[in-house]
Amino acid sequence: MSFADIGKIPRDFLSKDFVTSKDINKVILNGPKSEKLQVKFTGQKLAGKDGATNVLTTIEPVYNVDDKTTVRATLKSTTEVSGEVESNGKYVEGLKTIFKVEHLKDYKVTLTEEYKKKELNGKLDIETVIQKPVSVTLKAEGAYTYKQFVGGARAVFKVGAGLNEWGVGAQYKEGDYNVSVFADKKAKFECGARFFYNLPKVAVAAEVINTPGEELKYGLGWTRNLVDRTGSVKAKVELPTGRFNFAYKTELGRATNVNSQLTVATSFDTFSGFGANPKFGVNLDVQL
Repeated sequence: MSFADIGKIPRDFLSKDFVTSKDINKVILNGPKSEKLQVKFTGQKLAGKDGATNVLTTIEPVYNVDDKTTVRATLKSTTEVSGEVESNGKYVEGLKTIFKVEHLKDYKVTLTEEYKKKELNGKLDIETVIQKPVSVTLKAEGAYTYKQFVGGARAVFKVGAGLNEWGVGAQYKEGDYNVSVFADKKAKFECGARFFYNLPKVAVAAEVINTPGEELKYGLGWTRNLVDRTGSVKAKVELPTGRFNFAYKTELGRATNVNSQLTVATSFDTFSGFGANPKFGVNLDVQL
């Protein structure tokens, strides 16, 4: 288990599929499955700071050179382009190497080395932004698993500026439930705990996050599969704001003869006026 996996289940549970997610309002078209080549087309509606909306289109081809080497590319309508080559255990067992080149506002080159062996997982990113002046950032993280426990840490160093970010975390997982704690320093410091429990008919998750100088933030959520197991409903309440989030996800394959999934999400205030400030979002994911 890697450092990024600590608390991942409840973190994703309380963020993905809802209107507040960065991945909402998307139409995804996955090309026919092939052992060698897969292509994904995405269109996403984005709202600008001025209230205007635009559509971001993305093409993501993935080519499997062999069972240990993969080439990926991403092309966006914003003229952002990236390409990467991943080698997984090709030369050293347990070692994954990724070389990635991106063209955003500037060119960015990233070399990632990740090593996994039994209970140990370590990862190092060397990120270079090619501009004037050139900047180099080192990102390191590691995690160690002992039975049901896993603990880890991460650090981000910017050459010439020293330690820029850091984080620590620990998790205990037993059967269908897990609990995790974390402390993280990015633009601001925050710490907290997350909990997840998968019951026979419903799954629940909760989190509490403390940021110095701000009120404690709580998230409480649950999800349940529909009786015919072709879909699910999911809800979350955010405190102290009282924001309520709801998402309905269903499989459309039976009606369309195409493997597709539809997500409809909404959120609204409850404390400042029930139903106030509503937001809506839709996702459609189609596999040809």
